[in-house]
Order: sequence, then structure tokens, then C-alpha cells
Amino acid sequence: MKRKQHSSGAFSLVEVVIAIGIFSVVIFGVMGLIPSGMKMFRDSNEQSGGANLLNALSDSIRRAVTTDGTNYTWSYSGSSYAYTINGAAVSNSLNTLTLQGCPATNTLDQQLKAVVVVTPPSTVWSEGSAMISVAWPASGGAAWNAASQQWSHADGSATLGIRFIPLPPGS
Repeated sequence: MKRKQHSSGAFSLVEVVIAIGIFSVVIFGVMGLIPSGMKMFRDSNEQSGGANLLNALSDSIRRAVTTDGTNYTWSYSGSSYAYTINGAAVSNSLNTLTLQGCPATNTLDQQLKAVVVVTPPSTVWSEGSAMISVAWPASGGAAWNAASQQWSHADGSATLGIRFIPLPPGS
């Protein structure tokens, strides 16, 4: 007796197993990219936060105010920092800041650290300078080396040098 061959549109078991194998390889390959994509996102987010903090700190220094024409105060995020015309360079550390530049209230938000070194001008009408450096992540033990003016134990950092002329009294 002869068997009749059926030609149906269904897939054989071998074809289904091969398709599942190919699909699995593709899915596992894509899933392997997720951690590196997340790291790139975190790194770019920290770098962007660091750049924003550099700009905000430089604007704060340029807007320093005085009441007597000699002692200047600049403020950032609720804290005040001072320098004196024709005085010594002043170094200020801002530790454990969030990516928005605010003081961190818990260890999860500690993303950035900053150091600001202001070299005051010799007169109210001359030019002063400041070096602003930001490092991330703050929780990773980033430490500032004042001698080499570099960060250690930081995933990334950015430094900005600015020049400024203090605002005259009453401005």
C-alpha cells in the first residue's frame, strides 16, 4: 500500500528548534549590550552634571558681592565662600553634591565633588582667576591632590579655569 504524501504549510519540529535556537542567540546577544548601554548612560549623565556644576560655580564666582570693596563673598547652593582683594589664594571643597549640584542628603545621591581655588585680584579693577575642578562619582573615593591639582580614584573629572573682574561695591 502506497502512502499519500501530505504537503501542508506547517513547520517541522527540526525547523522550529532551529528557529528557537537562532532567536535565543539574538536575544542573548542583545541582552548582553544592556549593561554596557546602562554604563554609558550613567557616565554621560555624570559628565553632563559635572559640566553644569562647572558653569554654575563659575557664574557664582563672577557674581561675588562686596560691601566694603575689599572682602568679597560668593555663594553656591546656600553656602558662602569668601576671598579678599590682594589676599592669598583660597581653596574651597564642595563634597557630596547631586548631579543637579545640590548638597546630597544620602549616599545614593552623592555623585559629584568639586574643588574651587580662587586667586583674588590685586585691586578691585584688576583681574582675578579661579580654577574649578569637578570629579565623579563622589561615593567612589575621589580625592583631590592639591600639589598635582588632579583627582585620584575618580571615574571622570573636568577642570575649568576662569578669569574675572570683581563687581564694584554697590553693583
